[in-house]
Amino acid sequence: MKQIISILSLLFLFVVFQLNAQTPDHYPPVDPEPVDFSLFNIILYILLPMLLIGGYLLYRRSRKKAEKKKEEEQSKQ
Repeated sequence: MKQIISILSLLFLFVVFQLNAQTPDHYPPVDPEPVDFSLFNIILYILLPMLLIGGYLLYRRSRKKAEKKKEEEQSKQ
């Protein structure tokens, strides 16, 4: 029981120090601004993720087809 309490207290201290380490002290606070719709931002934030997701889905589909075909060939033998 004593070990559990000491482990939990160390974990708590680590989390507190980690949270404190994440706060910037020497930077002025920045007001968040919306992203403007320039051509570069549209390509970067909308088109590129859609292409990556679509490419990943196509890759998975072709991989499943290849595995299914391989299983059919093994079951015929």
